Amino acid sequence: MEAEELVGFLNDYFSRMIEVVLEHGGNIDKFQGDGMLVVFGAPNPMDDHAPRALAAARAMIREIDRLNRELVEDGRPAISVGIGLDTGDVVAGHVGSRRRLEFTLIGVPVNNSAYLSKVRPAKVLMSETTRGALPSSLEVVAYELLQLKGSTDLQPIYQLQIAVTTPD
Repeated sequence: MEAEELVGFLNDYFSRMIEVVLEHGGNIDKFQGDGMLVVFGAPNPMDDHAPRALAAARAMIREIDRLNRELVEDGRPAISVGIGLDTGDVVAGHVGSRRRLEFTLIGVPVNNSAYLSKVRPAKVLMSETTRGALPSSLEVVAYELLQLKGSTDLQPIYQLQIAVTTPD
């Protein structure tokens, strides 16, 4: 895409994703190129942050499926989006200088989520910590062991199985 077309596409994509995140009680920390960093439970703590993040991930996948159907109908290629989920303590606050401050999140779970979101082919991956914060009835499959930040050992990673249904 040309730069102007890409900006328009990203604005449409982000508008859809932001609505999903906000509907599920999440906060958008920042945009990072064609990705975004989302947090559940900061700045206001919540006990059900992991289930909310999971529900948002599922809803995002459904919205991406709708977007892809529109793209294909317009003769454009579909997109794929990776989503990474990790659970743990982070520091939320302002970083920078007196002349320029930015609110951000810092911590191992932030790095792990970003790392998991970049695994290709794109999928929804979660850490063992996130898996443990979700109902045991949740259907996930073991992915491969990966080296995550803050750990000296390979860590179990789980992939969320999502069946996207297309309308008749």
